[in-house]
Amino acid sequence: MKWISSPDPKRAMQYFQERLIDEQPRWILWLPVAVGTGIVGYFHLSSEPPIWLGFGLCCGTGFVWFLCRRHLGGYLVLSFFLGVSIGFTAAQLRTYALSTVMLRSALSARDIEGTILQIEEMPSRLRLTLGDVQVMDARFSEPLSSVRLTLRGKFANAATKLKPGDRIHLDAVLLPPSEPVAPGAYDFRRKAYFAGISAVGFATSSPRLLKEGAKSFRLRLDRFRHSVTTLLRNGIGETEGAIAASLVTGDRAGIPENVRQAFADSGLAHILAISGLHLSIAAGLAFLLIRRGLSLFPFVVLRYPVKKWAAGAALVFAFCYLLVSGMSIPAQRACIMTSMVLLGILVDRTAITLRNVALTAIFILMIMPESLMSPSFQMSFAAVIALVSGYEALRQPLAEWQAKSESTFKRLCLYLFGILVSTILATAATTPYVIYTFNRFTLHAIPANLVSIPLLSFVIMPLLVVFLILSPFGLEGLVNYLLKVTVGWMIHIALEVSRWPGSVVFVRAMSPLGLALFTLGALWLTLWKTRWRWSGVAGIVASVCVMTLTSPPDLYVLAEKKLVALNGREGGIWVNSLRSGRFARESWMKMMATKKCDKFNNLLKKKAQKLLSVADKGYVFHAVAADVFLQEDSESFDHHSIHDDWLCRLVHQTTGQTLEADRLMEKGGHLVWITPQGFDIQTVADEVGNRPWCLRWIP
Repeated sequence: MKWISSPDPKRAMQYFQERLIDEQPRWILWLPVAVGTGIVGYFHLSSEPPIWLGFGLCCGTGFVWFLCRRHLGGYLVLSFFLGVSIGFTAAQLRTYALSTVMLRSALSARDIEGTILQIEEMPSRLRLTLGDVQVMDARFSEPLSSVRLTLRGKFANAATKLKPGDRIHLDAVLLPPSEPVAPGAYDFRRKAYFAGISAVGFATSSPRLLKEGAKSFRLRLDRFRHSVTTLLRNGIGETEGAIAASLVTGDRAGIPENVRQAFADSGLAHILAISGLHLSIAAGLAFLLIRRGLSLFPFVVLRYPVKKWAAGAALVFAFCYLLVSGMSIPAQRACIMTSMVLLGILVDRTAITLRNVALTAIFILMIMPESLMSPSFQMSFAAVIALVSGYEALRQPLAEWQAKSESTFKRLCLYLFGILVSTILATAATTPYVIYTFNRFTLHAIPANLVSIPLLSFVIMPLLVVFLILSPFGLEGLVNYLLKVTVGWMIHIALEVSRWPGSVVFVRAMSPLGLALFTLGALWLTLWKTRWRWSGVAGIVASVCVMTLTSPPDLYVLAEKKLVALNGREGGIWVNSLRSGRFARESWMKMMATKKCDKFNNLLKKKAQKLLSVADKGYVFHAVAADVFLQEDSESFDHHSIHDDWLCRLVHQTTGQTLEADRLMEKGGHLVWITPQGFDIQTVADEVGNRPWCLRWIP
């Protein structure tokens, strides 16, 4: 570090090159980072690029890389940009390959025929995903890919005997998938595009079965998953069975909302999403049973590689579990990692390395580039990178401790220590992504996991395996009670910990810049191995500073729902109506890290308040920087009646800048900062741009 005291750039460059040479075995770990950078760049474009651009970038960058490959600096920089170009091209090709037809406007009740692709049974409703859809009396330039319909009440009851693969007919209202309610909010429409869902909606009649049967392997697999889910729910019980189904088939639809929230608030939400924990337990259980079982026969164990046989069988078991679980992104990542560990046993190699994590990430990003933008991918890989990096650092002391741990008590302490360290590392790595997505995090994940993970590993998962083995013979009732009790214990732990003071801490919306700084700092800290890795802490600190210094908006406007919200400054938000836009209000409350929301009229009743005052045909919002006039037509005020046109405008009292209703309606959700110079505005339309999945897409 001597060069730091000298302004000589040559010495600084020399130091940088020396460190890079020392880290040469770790260069490959930055390839998925480069690919991910290209994917992020593609998704943040304001308009769809021409199809030739990705290929042009790859060819141009590859040619320059070939010319400069003998120069260290040029080789590394151009290698990174080649990875960026590959990621950009992969995302672009994925978008063009799908070309999902997206519904632009609502369709009133229509006759619909479709083949059931998925059934999700929820506590108060049922959701069907239909493929090969035919909409009567409607013309589309191209047929809809698939639609997702919600059924309630008697309509849901009439669909309980349906199975994936059945061809049905029903009446339904179709709606376009919703855009983000505010800039930076979750984009359901983009998710629907890459899931192949053209429209959502709700049924207005009971479904009528037209034809039974399953045509493809995927539909047969979905029928099997649905049968297993139903068996678990009916055999074990409603809530406990829904939790058990989430552990086996990945179907979390039947879990009551209060239980789901309790798992999130207690830091146990990862248990409900099939990931590395579940795959490692399942594969480890199969490996252990087969290896120990064969060890009972001395003739076999002395002549044949029993350990490798067990690893091969566990590999097949893990793949079958992946298929039954629904193949979510965390499950795919976990299956690939588990497979590499088992393959390592087969070829006598150590497989738990960051290199294998990098290869797994590249594989998933090349096949499904859009997964990078999902919270599940971000949190899954953040956790596994932190765990493997921590494992590499602690491998030697843990191996020495394990060699000295002869007593059962010491081994138990080592196991609990492993859970403690794993929980700390995974929580620290995923917390910023949890904050960015959900605007909250929990403080009690460690005690909840110390109790729940051993219960899941040694009791619940083995019992579920026994349940599935006995079910073809009709003997699953032998373990129903045990599963109900043990899963009930885990639910009780989640409910109890979620009630502890400080179980949930609400945090204001984190900016993309803050998340990017944390990601860069964390990657620098975990992917490098020499001492300069610790400079990554600077990026993490910078992300905290950005998050702390970022000021929240003063106004939220969603003209589509005729909704205006004010930042209360002292906590809470104030809205013009509590009758519509419930999801938008709740999203804005999360962005402001508050549970308080009330109407303008109730704010005006507070004599000491200086935030809002009445004006002719509207209100005056007294912001710190300037006053703003909020005008709304008196008839639609508080939504006593609904009009096609919303007569609303915002006027900056100092500069006279005006936001009219037509602009507010055209641009979607608005975030407005009030400055002495006028309005500083962010809109959904400007953020989403002109992309194939957006509502205003113009080819």
